[in-house]
Amino acid sequence: MGTYILCGGADRKMPDFARKLHEELYSRLDSIKLADVYFASGLESMQQRFDDYQPWFAEHFPTVERKLVTLDNYQEVMAWANVVYVHGGTTAVLLRNIQPLDDYMSLLKDKVHIGSSAGANYLSEHFLGHESIKQGLAVLPINLAVHYDADDHKESRSVKRTDELANMFPNVPTVRIREGEFEVIET
Repeated sequence: MGTYILCGGADRKMPDFARKLHEELYSRLDSIKLADVYFASGLESMQQRFDDYQPWFAEHFPTVERKLVTLDNYQEVMAWANVVYVHGGTTAVLLRNIQPLDDYMSLLKDKVHIGSSAGANYLSEHFLGHESIKQGLAVLPINLAVHYDADDHKESRSVKRTDELANMFPNVPTVRIREGEFEVIET
């Protein structure tokens, strides 16, 4: 069905993240047509976030073609793309924005899907939110802890809380991803 690159969050702030992601993507693809999804930060700020990321993409991925995904163009842009990058924000906002899009998940088929923080959470069966364990869409048979053991206490998913998640759902593997790191899952 596809390749999922689940990122731990705070990606642009981590020095080696771009280099490692570049190596991973170009080991799979000769050229990249990227659908940039900012649904987790709210619809009113999508264009601003897209613009804010432009210098980072220009520096680390200068040959990537990028298009912003909106509620109006998501079918067209995702059909065009071979990589879909769902950026972080608030997982509940992301889920609320994609819920009315009946064909959204089917458009990910056979693409490389990069999900950072909230963009990874929503794919899991269960994930650690800021205050509690939440339910994702169960696209991947995993429990997920992004921002695992991070320095920023407001973002961090502690070792103890992640162990609690793993103990609550022992029949599903728990994936722990530190900021600036990623895990690749093939389906």
